[in-house]
Amino acid sequence: MNHILRLNGCASDLCQSGFRSPRSRFTQDMPPSAVIRKISFQLTYGGSIEEVVRCGICIGLTCIALSGCATRQLVATPLPESRVGVKSYAEMSYQPLASNEAKTIDFDANTSAVARFPDGLGVYTAFSIEQQPRATVLRVRTWFSSSWLPLATVLQPFVMFLDADKHMVSNVESFKSTNGSTFLDGGYKQGYFPVPRNARFFIVYSASSEADRMVLSAQTGKLWAIPNAYGGKIEVKQQVSPQ
Repeated sequence: MNHILRLNGCASDLCQSGFRSPRSRFTQDMPPSAVIRKISFQLTYGGSIEEVVRCGICIGLTCIALSGCATRQLVATPLPESRVGVKSYAEMSYQPLASNEAKTIDFDANTSAVARFPDGLGVYTAFSIEQQPRATVLRVRTWFSSSWLPLATVLQPFVMFLDADKHMVSNVESFKSTNGSTFLDGGYKQGYFPVPRNARFFIVYSASSEADRMVLSAQTGKLWAIPNAYGGKIEVKQQVSPQ
């Protein structure tokens, strides 16, 4: 079951991450307004200097969380039908991808090409590939919009393989992935898609905003269902299948 990102979760998580007075207990289900009232009570009716400082910091962080959570729309607005620019996969523009070549794509929800896929409307990019003497896989990486999970979104990549006539060979509407990271770009999710021997083209497209979400675990052990986005960065690379 998908988790719903709640405003009160944003505020209480900040206080639970270390800025918590020994006299105060902030629960995840406490509304942010109640959090601030409880802190104000602590300041008004006494407490040590350390407690007062901690409460003051927590008020500031709570206000920031309230502002950030209230103004950012996490769930992507569905793409309009008017954005669809092609009627078939044959009409798409394909760029070549050499073996062991990695290419990065920065999708923009407002400007990237849109097409209709089995999952629904999505932004996409398309590539042509050469037949390889050995079995290969397509490695796909995707990055989250924020390292702070309550505000993170992700472009969840699906992959469709086509034959030489641009007819669908396989369509993978799931992203089974593992964690990874790079020094410059930070953490990402990485998945592998087996390349059919008769595939000559492939399309990487975004899961719809209504599709199942990726579920990530925070350091606290709390699980977050990350909303699907139509904007984000991915990387694709065709390589020999791991033995």
